[in-house]
Amino acid sequence: MRKTISLIYFFTVLSVSYTAHSSSNITKWNMIGPGDADQTTSLNVMANGDIFAGTDIGGVYKSSDNGSTWTPANNGINNLDITTKVIQSQVDNNLLFVGTRGGVYRSTNYSKSWQRLDNGLPKQQNYSLSGSIGGLVIDNKTVYVAMGYRPSSDGAITVRKIKGSHSIYKSIDNGNTWALLPAFQDETRISQLLVSHWDNKTIFASSSRGLFVTSDAGKNWNNVLNKPTYNILLDKDNRDVLYAAIGENGILKSTDSGKSWQPHNNGLPFFNLLGKPTNRYSILAADPDNTNIMYAINSTWSRSGGLYKSINKGNNWYLISNNLPESWLKTSRRMNDIAISKLNSNNLYLGSSRYIYSSNDKGIKWQQHISKRVDNGWTHTGINVFGQTRTLKVDVKDANTMYIATADHKIIRSKNNGTSWNLLLEGEKKVHNVWDIDQCTSSSNKLHIITSDTNNKLCILNSEDQGDTWNKNCSIPGLTSRKEKIRISPHNCNIILVASKIGVLRSLDAGKSWESIIINSNGNHIRAITFDKANKNTVYAGTDMGLFISIDNGETWEPVKSTRNLMVTAIHISPTNSDIIYIGTQTSSKGPGAIYKSNDHGLTWEKNLNDIRRYVSAITSLPAQPDYVYASTQDDNYHDISKGKGIYRSIDQGSTWHRIDNNLPVFRAYDITTSSLRPYEIFLATCGSGAYVANEKETLLRNK
Repeated sequence: MRKTISLIYFFTVLSVSYTAHSSSNITKWNMIGPGDADQTTSLNVMANGDIFAGTDIGGVYKSSDNGSTWTPANNGINNLDITTKVIQSQVDNNLLFVGTRGGVYRSTNYSKSWQRLDNGLPKQQNYSLSGSIGGLVIDNKTVYVAMGYRPSSDGAITVRKIKGSHSIYKSIDNGNTWALLPAFQDETRISQLLVSHWDNKTIFASSSRGLFVTSDAGKNWNNVLNKPTYNILLDKDNRDVLYAAIGENGILKSTDSGKSWQPHNNGLPFFNLLGKPTNRYSILAADPDNTNIMYAINSTWSRSGGLYKSINKGNNWYLISNNLPESWLKTSRRMNDIAISKLNSNNLYLGSSRYIYSSNDKGIKWQQHISKRVDNGWTHTGINVFGQTRTLKVDVKDANTMYIATADHKIIRSKNNGTSWNLLLEGEKKVHNVWDIDQCTSSSNKLHIITSDTNNKLCILNSEDQGDTWNKNCSIPGLTSRKEKIRISPHNCNIILVASKIGVLRSLDAGKSWESIIINSNGNHIRAITFDKANKNTVYAGTDMGLFISIDNGETWEPVKSTRNLMVTAIHISPTNSDIIYIGTQTSSKGPGAIYKSNDHGLTWEKNLNDIRRYVSAITSLPAQPDYVYASTQDDNYHDISKGKGIYRSIDQGSTWHRIDNNLPVFRAYDITTSSLRPYEIFLATCGSGAYVANEKETLLRNK
């Protein structure tokens, strides 16, 4: 017999109460984890030897010690998908420019802060992309910018989202004002702009429609190579000699200023998969001191990918990235950019998916700079660009043991309080993404994770030895939605629920068998699920159609009717008073994401925090002081202002909120969690910068 839930719900909206950062509310976040640089999209070496790295989801990082340590340099950058090198002015070393998927940024104080430039450029958009930057070059006070994509990736999403992709802009006052050049009539996606060192009125544009050149500083353009061109290199000894990287067809050379071209591929491999080319020769570079030495990158996942070197101006090539060192991650052939030090041309820097490498002997030997060995494990060097750090879990029986779940890097464990980390499930080919982690708190320390393989097939794995060995069950119905949450009943470890795309998945035998429970006839997507610790058998589920409640461990469900227009993405029940419930929502046609609070077990609701783009990803409270409530928010990359809406704290049970992301390089996260074994700490799983921990003991003392 179905159990019914007879509650009448009311809904009220109160005014939003929120304040930004203030000195009395600063929270210090400390990075934890083994380090990652996925993906390093650009590298450049400044006049003083500093290295700037651009990433696809974590923004800009800087190193002042040859890559040994890194610090984020994102203050003021709102779009963290970096599409060009950080470019330094030749006349003012403090003046830097960088292109992103969401516009051009300038720093006048050597990356301490950045400002978006738009006086004549496309205006910044709140909910879309104004234009991805593909080309950026500076010549004294003259700056040129073009719409397009980075040479190493003509990814479908990036290209589809480009606007104004026939446009080149010019500034003659270091970016203060811009004028549109009448460059192209047809859509032309630029991947590089280059000013000739022979004549600064001659500018080259590598593009999706070929190589274009102007000899009058941008007034008129001619097509000199009618093939998609990613990157070109000008010979320093002969102004008539050009080299072009043209993707699947390798490298071409011209000895007559582009009138004719010949292949220059001796030694370069071309691997095709099932008859389809999988090569993208996309980056060229030359030794500044020895013009015979050149480098070429084939930016592809295929086995022909890597960094190639020539010592005779491209007449012969050989691979120099075949012995790159590994850390807890495996090496990747997907190389994205190379930078050569102007102070010492022996020093090379190579950016790839996962790694940043350096060589001090022109590529004979390499070092990696994203992680270092500590206590039989790995720790970060300050750069931790995980695209999807899904959650961090402290072991319920051992406060020194922590787990980080990641999408595409499996699961990572530390057994020494985060000092060092090791990869788990390394040899398990069926496990690719780990979406969530939970443990039973009442009678065992069995660890459960929800995973998916490369085909998005769901699996549940459990371990009874802190992840050393695993049992796997892949007979789970449905495919992943990339937002699964797994929760074990605090009252009965045999009961496990999973929030999934097809409804609630339930196991009554500790994960041995599973059933699918549809919450309603509309096939509701479940985005969050939470057991009520104070009320046995009671569960809440957040769905695309509001909050639902079950009083029989998920067997039957009833809607909380006043929330039916809300897309509920996060649920938190106060640990000291189960009548107090918080829910977080996603932006929809009904309005922006927000946090709502009920003081009466869901009978009435008030809105406490508004204007969240894109959704509230998690809500929790501090074990040492449950009145302190924390919330994380998440965003996507597909609009100009996508750094995130922030990480929040309330010290009055949600009545007022403060931003506490002051020293984070990103303001978006997949999860925010706590542990009763570490009652003063907050753990954050960010989107773009790995995992962090903050100790709130001083905050409690300040606010007594």
